[in-house]
Amino acid sequence: RPVRGLEPILAPAEQRAVASRGAGARLARLLSDADGFTDRRTKRELVREWLELAAERDLLAPPRVLVGLAEMATSEVALRPLVRAVGGERLAWLASHGPGRWAWVFPDELQAGGEGGWQMGTLDVRTRHLHRIRAADPGAGRELLAETWAQERAADLAALIRVCLTGLSDDDEAWLEKALDDRRAQVREAAAELLAALPSSSWRLRMAERALACVRADGPNRLQIVPPAELDASLRRDGLTNRPPYGLGERAWLLLQIVSSAPLECWSSLDAHPEDLLARKANDDWRPTLLQGWARAALLQKDRCWALALYRCGFEHAPPSLPQLVSLLAPQDAVEVAQDAVRGRPGRMNELLAALPRPWSAEVAEIVLGYLSQPSQRQRGGWSTLTYLAETGLSPDALPRVRALAEASDDDSHRAALEQLASLLQIRHEIRQEFL
Repeated sequence: RPVRGLEPILAPAEQRAVASRGAGARLARLLSDADGFTDRRTKRELVREWLELAAERDLLAPPRVLVGLAEMATSEVALRPLVRAVGGERLAWLASHGPGRWAWVFPDELQAGGEGGWQMGTLDVRTRHLHRIRAADPGAGRELLAETWAQERAADLAALIRVCLTGLSDDDEAWLEKALDDRRAQVREAAAELLAALPSSSWRLRMAERALACVRADGPNRLQIVPPAELDASLRRDGLTNRPPYGLGERAWLLLQIVSSAPLECWSSLDAHPEDLLARKANDDWRPTLLQGWARAALLQKDRCWALALYRCGFEHAPPSLPQLVSLLAPQDAVEVAQDAVRGRPGRMNELLAALPRPWSAEVAEIVLGYLSQPSQRQRGGWSTLTYLAETGLSPDALPRVRALAEASDDDSHRAALEQLASLLQIRHEIRQEFL
């Protein structure tokens, strides 16, 4: 029988305005597939654009779509911060009554479960708890981890050490150096990752010395590359391993680890500019590994100058891939990449354009539209894929140009691709208009 006398727990009142009726109806249609999108990526990107526009204006999503948003963000993790931003108090209220898979809605401190969560919780709960402590008081986080250090399993301790990237400072160097003496390789590797993120750490100085010992100037235009002969005790202590990936020899693997870990500024002792260093000749046996190490270092240290130099020298080795380096470049360098993609590297055009920040700048958009307008390019591979990328790469302001290209096309398949692009730009234009 129904229980009598229980009062329903009402959702708290909202203090912020809800998006307009038209904008709310649009989001409901996107979530329910009323517009007939069979492409999950297209649907996700349109929802993302709606959420970004709402968050920029400090508006809430209508209550009737919150279940749909919660379900979508449960599988699309990247959308969660935006969904939290537009969900308001009602989203948290709804999640408190909903299934456990919606727990991501709540702040980390509510999920972590306090001290009990740290002592008895799963690794996921414990990492969130330590993250919260480190964000508020890094020293307290260090002490908390030290208390359970000896009892932790290697894999768990490595994960907890990596959490300490939050609040990382020079005050952490001493305990991280001590962690390098741990007998467990996973622990040493995690400690080395954090020491690599400390600009003035002794670990970085040691790696710089090793790198310059492996790679020396041999005259004005050449490099002499001599990798370590073996993994000695000092290399092992600093987190290096002798377990190379498939297809790479042990000495090449040691060279790759050292070069990718060394601070990029150390190479200025050989040449002031990365372009000059990259122009030097070197032993063909080791040069690809050296380039790959520099590319990894550029990604880890987020160095735009090195990324651009590696791009210009024709770096093609993976991993890391060329698009990852392109994603580091400054906005003003995106035009050079776009021009190069459509003219000099047609085989890699789409992956390079996909790596550029979207929506594309007006200059990049003009290059893409110029490419799409050339009948001679339609038979090249990747033309249709480019129209797919342009759905989120182009600004809705390009809609008249795309419509004109579709009307002028004399090829049915290409006209259909351009019409599809125009329809997506039209929807994005309407979404923006509904927020005005």
